This record gives sequence, C-alpha cells and structure tokens, in this order.
Amino acid sequence: MILVLGGTTEGRMAVQVLEEGNHPFFYSTRDTTQSVDLHHGKHITGGMTVEQMSLFCQEHAIRLLVDAAHPFARQLHENVYIVSQRMDIPVVRVERIYPDYTSYTHLIHWCSDYEDACRQLQVDDRYCLLALSGVQTIAKLRSYWETHPQTWFRILNRDVSRQVVQNIGFPMNRICYYKGKTVKDELQLIQHVCPDAILTKESGESGGLVSKLEAAKVSNLPVYIVKRPVLPSSFLAVNGPHGLRRQIENLFPEFYTLHTGVTTGTCAATGALCALQTILGKRSHVYTLQSVGIILPNRETIYVNAQLLSCNDQSAQVEVIKRSGDDPDTTQGIQILVTVNLVERKLGSKEDIIIDGGIGIGRVTLPGLDIPIGEAAINAVPKQMIRDNLHDLLVDWTKYQVEVLIEVPVGKEVASRTFNPKLGIVGGISIVGTSGIIRPFSSEAYVASIKRYIEVAVANEPNHVVLNSGAKSEKKLHVLYPQLHPTAFIQYGNYIGEALRFCATHKIAQVTLGVMIGKAVKLAEGYLDTHSHKVTKNHAFMQQIAEEAGCDSSHIESIGQINMARELWDILSDEEMKRYNQVLSTYCHQYCDPLLPEGELEIIIIAPSVRK
Repeated sequence: MILVLGGTTEGRMAVQVLEEGNHPFFYSTRDTTQSVDLHHGKHITGGMTVEQMSLFCQEHAIRLLVDAAHPFARQLHENVYIVSQRMDIPVVRVERIYPDYTSYTHLIHWCSDYEDACRQLQVDDRYCLLALSGVQTIAKLRSYWETHPQTWFRILNRDVSRQVVQNIGFPMNRICYYKGKTVKDELQLIQHVCPDAILTKESGESGGLVSKLEAAKVSNLPVYIVKRPVLPSSFLAVNGPHGLRRQIENLFPEFYTLHTGVTTGTCAATGALCALQTILGKRSHVYTLQSVGIILPNRETIYVNAQLLSCNDQSAQVEVIKRSGDDPDTTQGIQILVTVNLVERKLGSKEDIIIDGGIGIGRVTLPGLDIPIGEAAINAVPKQMIRDNLHDLLVDWTKYQVEVLIEVPVGKEVASRTFNPKLGIVGGISIVGTSGIIRPFSSEAYVASIKRYIEVAVANEPNHVVLNSGAKSEKKLHVLYPQLHPTAFIQYGNYIGEALRFCATHKIAQVTLGVMIGKAVKLAEGYLDTHSHKVTKNHAFMQQIAEEAGCDSSHIESIGQINMARELWDILSDEEMKRYNQVLSTYCHQYCDPLLPEGELEIIIIAPSVRK
C-alpha cells in the first residue's frame, strides 16, 4: 500500500498518477476542504502525529510514503522523515517547479525564516508592506505589523480564514482577498494597496510565485521571499507526474501493470546535455553509467541514465540506451549516440545550437512533415528539448556555438520495421516524442501518428484518403485504388473517430473507410474507439442487424453463439451477407458522417481472407 500526504495541487496530481495503477492507496489531508474523486484510493482526513502515522503504516502495510504536502508544512515533513527512518519506508517527495530567478535578482531579498523577514523589513525601513504569504503567517509577522500599521495581508475569501484573522487580532480593514494567480490580478492588488514592498514565501509556480515576481518587476517593487525549508536528503524528489510514476514503478513495481519509458527525443536530449556538461566541467569524466536530470516539455525534471564514451575540451560523445518500458516499441534497447562539439561561432551564424542526424537517422524525402525535405528526421519537440536544456548551461553564446550530432548505429535496420518508409523518411529512424515519455500502449502516441500520416497524405494526395485498420485491410484497399499515392493509405488502428476528425480538419473531399466486420459492428453501435478493452461483442445487436436485413430465423439464432464476428460469413448466405452489410453500413454512417461534414465518406466492410 501507498500513503500519500497531500491537500495541495501536488497532492491532487499525485492522486491522478496513482489512480492509473491497479492497487488501492490512501490519500491523507489535514482537513475536509479538498474534495477528490477516487476510484482505487481512499481519502482519510486529520493530521497524524509520529506515533499515529507509524501505527497507520504498520496496520495497513504501507510500503511507500509520498509527501505531496505544502513546502512549508515543516512538522509534517519532519513526521514523515521520522516514520520513514523508524520503519524503513522510502519517501518520494513531490516538489513544486521553482522559477529561474535570474531576471528578478535585483528585486529579491531572501529571508531564512519569518523572523529574519521581520528583521530585514525593519532594517530596510519598509513602511507599507503587502504580505502575500497567507493567513497562517500573520501571527509569525506580528513583531513587524504591530509597529507598521500600513501592513496588508491577502487571505482566502472564506469564513475560516477570517476567523484566524480575528483570533490573532489583526485589523480586518487591512485584509484583502485572493482573486487569482495571474499577473493582472497581482497588479490590480498592487495598484489598490500601493505598497513599498511585497513579502511572500517560496511557494513555487503552483503557488503563483512567478506572477508575484512579474508583477513586482513591472511595479519596480522589492520582494522579500522566505525560503522553503530544506528537506531530508533521503527523500527522493520529483517535480511532476512522470517523475512520480517512474519512482513508483521503481520502488513498487507491481503497482502498475505496465511501466512507462522514454522517447528517442528524451534520449537524444539526455545525451546532448550530459556531453556539454562534461565539456564545460559541470560533470566529471566518469566512463560509467551516470544519472542525468533532463527537463521535459512540461518543465518537470526526470532522470535518465547515460554513459560518457569520449571527451576532451571541445568535444564529447555519450551513449544512451533507449528504454521503452512495456510499450511494444521497435526502438526498445537501441543505442543512441550523441556527439557534441563546442566550436567558435561561425561568421554570420545566428544559431546557438545546430542539431543534425548522422548514421541511422532518416532523411525526409516527401512533403507534409514539419521537417523540410532533405533534413534529418528529428522532430520539433526533441529539438526544442535539446535547445532548452543546453541553453541553461553557462556558455558564452556570443563567442561559441554548439553542434549536436545524433546517430543510431542500427537505425536503418530498425526503420524498416516502422512506418518511416511510408512517410518518405529513408535511411533510418526518426527522433520523436511530444511529452518525452512513452506511456505503455500509448493512445496519445498512436493518435499523434495518425495526425502525422494525414498531414503527409494531404501534401501528396490532398483529395482522397483511405483509412484502414491494419496491414491486411490496407492490402485489399490498395487493389481498389491503385492510382492513389502510397501515403493516402492510413492505418487508424482503433481510433476511427480521431482519424475522421483529422480528415475533417484538413477538409479532405473524399474519405474511404475500410473496416473489418468485427470493428464495423462496434462502430455501428456508436463506438468510435473500437479497442477490445473498451467495448466487447454485442450478440444481441448483431442479431438485431440480421433481423433488419431479413435473414433466416435459424441463422439469427446461430449468430447468438458465435465467438468472432467474421463467422457471420460462415452462417449467412451471400445474399444475406450483402443485405447485412448494407444495414451495418447505414448504422456506421449514422455515427461517422457528422464527423466529416464537408467531405464524402465511403464505408467498405472488408470480407475475411478465408470464406466458406
């Protein structure tokens, strides 16, 4: 069992990650103000002492603690640490993402605690303070506001917060209410109060810290920030959903039936970062496996293993082995090599980071992709990941630029088992990924690939696209439309609805939908995603279709006993099957036509290869 301690935005995120698993867990909050929808989890409320938490962990066989509480919940962090040490239970700490403070350095005054904040404010003679640190900090700042009557506090607009204010004795006419986290909200409040300083705590991006800093920058106001408490080094820190899941998969492997992996894009970015860090002396020349913290597109950090192969003052090569988790990925286990060169900036060159593909990376030969013809098949998101991670390093970009070369020794062989040749990508694999993470049997990845295939099809055969469920059906449809460009034939897998919507977006005039009988029956019931995990055979519906088609009563009865929909061809006569498919097609059109309002849809129900 897992015990999550939350009550925060990060707590809700942790719950969502754990709900993806197949095991029960507990979600603990201090009070009942946070409502959460739980399926596998159980919500418990009330703070726990060390003894109470220890007893709870013992009674419920807790194997992992997830601390997703507020950064300033000092007592809770301490209790979690003591229990973890006493009972030898690992702790995953869900941290917040904290901003880059570089552009705000001239405004920020760091405070070790609230007592230090009061001291600094007194020394700096701040007269009118706007405190954005929350209702619970009013008492901690008493020594300041008792001698500075122009102090304002912002609190949540709720009775329990007002009661705290009254109990402390702070004047209600110096209270303002929280309205939102945007810069505009903060600026409106600043204009209303007209402070000469702002005080807040290091609450991270989810706590609105960036908006506060940006508003202070616009208003040219000093910001006093109370630093977040330092957490025990034994806590395993993550700052996003992907990192949390990967830690749970590592510490509690059976919690998820299937495990996640990383994309080729993440591997390439990891190798590039490790190489440049080593060149710049930020990482030692260790020719063994190293853990590299890579920033994903959602700005969270995960850790990926990489190995340095060679290095000097200006060049380094790193190996990253692609780990796809439990996704049936053709690139699982392949070696991705990344070579980085730090070179003097070429005269007239405007690019800081130049990214290219070498051996085993495909080249684009057809229009329709986001990549120009002739360039290496490295998608936009992986390129941006590489640039974002490398730009954070201290390089004199006025003097130097970085060359990144990505290679996959077995790329050409692996590519032959992918759709790359069909997309016009020759000579190797693509470096891809949108989130940086591979979710097992990822619907997101498959739908994204359908979108890409349709974009390529439109560039080469803009007026007619043939959608099909797989290789067998596609082969039969090729016979019907031999004149069409190969890119016009697109496999939708189970995602018929998504494929039709993409066709509508691109205003394709004619769409042919080839569908095997099993998927057709599901589609006729209105299931636009026909995966067997989401919808199963409905014998009664198949019998209803047969009745409407005027089939023999004995045949209708036999349909109720079939295991596979293709057995319909064994039961019904050729004439009956023709009428059956006509009725079935009418039902399919009922659900599909609205998805393609400006195009003509042809539905072909494909017969099995072996018939009576």
